Amino acid sequence: MLTLQNKTAIVTGAGRGIGKAIALAYAEAGANVALVARTRPQLEQVAAQITAAGRRALVIAADVTDPAGVAGMVNATLAEFGTIDILVNNAGMARSQPVLEMSLDDWNRTMTTNLTSVFLCSQAVCRHMIERRQGKIINISSGSGVRGSPGNAVYSASKAGVIAFTEALAGEVRQFGVQVNVICPGPVNTEMLAQRPHNETPAQNVTALEPAEIAGLALYLASDSSGRINAQRFLARVTNRW
Repeated sequence: MLTLQNKTAIVTGAGRGIGKAIALAYAEAGANVALVARTRPQLEQVAAQITAAGRRALVIAADVTDPAGVAGMVNATLAEFGTIDILVNNAGMARSQPVLEMSLDDWNRTMTTNLTSVFLCSQAVCRHMIERRQGKIINISSGSGVRGSPGNAVYSASKAGVIAFTEALAGEVRQFGVQVNVICPGPVNTEMLAQRPHNETPAQNVTALEPAEIAGLALYLASDSSGRINAQRFLARVTNRW
């Protein structure tokens, strides 16, 4: 059985979907979890589930695209739990729009949310992990970052950036005992999938994974069972079509 006993994890975008599933899986495995998102109500519901299971949860309403918000997130987590063993960069947004119809504001907002946030959170948490010479960072990208999706150019570009950033950072911090890997899910039954234009509803999309299935992979990568695995992209999809 995979365990995170006495570990502390930060999960961004933890109020719903994949982030929520990862936070709950980590808590079930024994971790204390800092739950991060812009809005508090959804986080409080997740925190209630974690505390009901006998683990500790910290709700942090923060904007992970803002350096001050990220610094506050790290400081609050350290004040509450003392250490940060795991960081999951999951916060993100989807933008389905043809390139010729896209404004610069739309482009910048998506890139900042999906990619700049990963840089800011990783940089802030890595400083602590390097001091302790240990840590696990799991970034959530997308199959669209592996192969560009027409109509989703900015989303694809931002998620491809997460993959490249993961591989580069992993090489920089490996010598300090910090491991950085990235999960690239295909379709997952979340609110984000439901909001994207397609011909099938999530319930009819038999190739879509459930958030808990992604959480299982994130749990493995956060645990000691993943050993020294580093700088790797994990493609998570029912079929081999990207």
